[in-house]
Amino acid sequence: MKSLKALKNRSAGARGIKASALAALGASVLLIGAMLSACGSSGETKVDAPKLDDAGAREVLTALLPDAEELTEVIWGDGLPVDDEELLESVSGAQYRPISADSAYKSEEQIKEKAETVFSKEYLVTVYAVAFGEYDGEIETAETQEGDPYNEDQLGLGLRGRYYTDKQGVMYRNIALPEYDMTTEIDTDSAKVASQNGSTAVLEVGCTVRGEDSSMKVYLRYDGTKWLIDGPIY
Repeated sequence: MKSLKALKNRSAGARGIKASALAALGASVLLIGAMLSACGSSGETKVDAPKLDDAGAREVLTALLPDAEELTEVIWGDGLPVDDEELLESVSGAQYRPISADSAYKSEEQIKEKAETVFSKEYLVTVYAVAFGEYDGEIETAETQEGDPYNEDQLGLGLRGRYYTDKQGVMYRNIALPEYDMTTEIDTDSAKVASQNGSTAVLEVGCTVRGEDSSMKVYLRYDGTKWLIDGPIY
């Protein structure tokens, strides 16, 4: 299965980055996300978790990876489709375009509903900061005409997430943000439990990066009823 590698030292493998006029902006968004992830871990809830063996780890990973891969693509990769991908050279900041009608996800709520079945709430602090510019559950909204494209200077706001929803409920994607190429394929059959400490577990998995054999760590967290992915899979 494919996944992404771009931000965390916990992940392994090389990756390629599509150049963008807004590469510095994208890096800043990702850095803020990483900082929030670290802050969010201080309030984590300790729960009793069942002992996870290698067979169980492979089962969990096989079940979670397809959706995790899809969401990682939505947040860090190509993103949701928009009808207009053309960048305006006259705009140096974010450029938001309405999500296409045929998109698999049409609202932040739909993305979050899926994400909460795949990722731990601790890791979602990072995901929501990068995806929606959401910090401590708070986001800003702007008055726009439904479906109109608009740019950062019209919002009067600073650094924002990749997606934005106006007061009419229309979701937009920032087409100026850099996209990250997926170059890693994870071999779920190779997953082994490297360690488990209460409700968290670290898996060692084999993978290929641009066709070259490699390995990486995948982090899991038990939320009281099920295991969830607790960090980036790229």
